[in-house]
Amino acid sequence: MERCETVGFRGTSPPGNLCGMGLELRTSRRCWVLFVAVAVCCLLRRADVALGRGRQWRCTALPPLPTWLKAPELAQISKRHLLIGLLPLALPRESLAEDGLQRPLPPRLLTVTPYVDKVKRLREVTHESGELVNLISTQVKGGGLMGGGADALKERLERGKAEVLQPLLDELSAAALELAPGLEGPQRQRLQELPVLLKGHLLELTDAVDKRLFSQYSSKSTGKVYEGGRAERELEEVEETLQEFLQVAGQSNGPVGK
Repeated sequence: MERCETVGFRGTSPPGNLCGMGLELRTSRRCWVLFVAVAVCCLLRRADVALGRGRQWRCTALPPLPTWLKAPELAQISKRHLLIGLLPLALPRESLAEDGLQRPLPPRLLTVTPYVDKVKRLREVTHESGELVNLISTQVKGGGLMGGGADALKERLERGKAEVLQPLLDELSAAALELAPGLEGPQRQRLQELPVLLKGHLLELTDAVDKRLFSQYSSKSTGKVYEGGRAERELEEVEETLQEFLQVAGQSNGPVGK
């Protein structure tokens, strides 16, 4: 019988005569398989922490490798790269934070992070609708727009405020109360200020929506042109405030005494 030198099938040809088909797992391919396995481990670790399961992954021992991964040439080629790839798994979470690597968010923020996409989508809708509304509406005194398109966008934003922005403010206020004790100095003060800042942006947004300020607006501070007018700019402010809140709150050690 034909001898098979394909890695993992030493001896007679496996079913289907893989050797005859020229299927050979070369060293480079084995390296890629190993690196993919390491990447999957890293992703699973990050997913576990993001879901709040709180596992402390430490690489105290690795399971035995399959025979086909123990080839001498593979060991010679990939030892240094393998150590680099396993570094995030081998280090405790505290070391990752000290070295400036990605740190898991406190579990309390898991109810806040979904609002990132919701607020972004609301701003995008305002931008896209603003382009059309500016074409079909009439501008009135004070910079507001009049017409069916402006009325429809106003209704959409009022619904977005009730379904997304007001619940976001409630979540941020509650999270700030719980996480602020886990911070010190300027960070604690900033975390407590951000819900108040967000409330101010929501008041500005409400004013812009009530006055239908959807006409194209150029901001001197950002240098951007907002097709959705001042309403879009205020939504961008909301988005930036939320991102800063997550960044600051992410440094908290969590609710004290819990």
